[in-house]
Amino acid sequence: MDLPAWAAPQVVAARLGQLIWDGNPDPWVLQGLGSSVTRQAAGDMAARMLTDVRARTGVTAFYRWWLLYDSAKVGDPADALTSALRAEAPALGTYLTLDANGTFTDLLTAPYTFMNETLAGHYGVQGVVGSDMRKVAFPAGELRIGLLAGAGVLSFFSSLTNPSWPAKRSWMITDPLLCTPLLRSFMPGIAPDVTRSIRQQMIDVTADATCMACHKILNSPGFAFIGFDSSGRWHPETGAAPNETEGWIPDDIMADAPRFNGPAQLARLLADREETRRCFIRQWMQFAVDRAGQVARDSSGEDGPSIETAVKAFTDSGLTLSSAIVAVTRTNTFLRP
Repeated sequence: MDLPAWAAPQVVAARLGQLIWDGNPDPWVLQGLGSSVTRQAAGDMAARMLTDVRARTGVTAFYRWWLLYDSAKVGDPADALTSALRAEAPALGTYLTLDANGTFTDLLTAPYTFMNETLAGHYGVQGVVGSDMRKVAFPAGELRIGLLAGAGVLSFFSSLTNPSWPAKRSWMITDPLLCTPLLRSFMPGIAPDVTRSIRQQMIDVTADATCMACHKILNSPGFAFIGFDSSGRWHPETGAAPNETEGWIPDDIMADAPRFNGPAQLARLLADREETRRCFIRQWMQFAVDRAGQVARDSSGEDGPSIETAVKAFTDSGLTLSSAIVAVTRTNTFLRP
């Protein structure tokens, strides 16, 4: 049963416009909500608004926000390649959400990405012409899968030194996918020794107890992406040991500390876990009500029931990405005054 104290229709319409179109709603949005908003009406209107071309702007804005792209990375040149790198993952997310009826699993395990001619040159892919982003299979022979192993995400979450310290790559997992925000810095601390295993160097330079306060969480997930350089290119270490990309999700976050070896196993592990699905819903909810804020590690509190409601709807839908948006718009958190 709907509670009687929802926000006024004008307020809900404005929230829907900001969330889905990243702008103001049309008059028909307010008219469609009626004189007294219900969960059903809000969700139905969200679904209708997702079919409008303007939803591409709003959904793209979410994926940029989710991946922390709205905060510029020190050292990034203002050039066509950087622009293409930062457009890659949002283009994939928007395509899966609005065009392909894609799922959360697809987002993390797709065998393709989006690139234009400039980005294709960075990948070494032939036959892509023009400035428009388009769907292209990942290059054969490279250990790429899904959003996390695209050059755009890998180049953003990387050191300014080359090769990248693995812990820098862990931020693309701990913050967006595990709702465990940790202090971030892309400034190079110690330049790695290119003649030694970057995995062992990461372990050695963070062995101090002070460092391990954060690095007990940060080090291991990033091991999966050893083999990609700081620009996101595939550049495996010469003579790397088979266990170089082995790791685990620390038990601070997942009690069973599940293990993986390489990007594919990590991506599938994350896609299958309730913790990541719950975090994805929490990210959409944060974006909907206060995108200037940050998702807290602790999900208890007054928004807890809304999170549970949205997670269940998301799961029942088969984890379709568009359903996450609709589910959030039907929650107490979104509709309260």
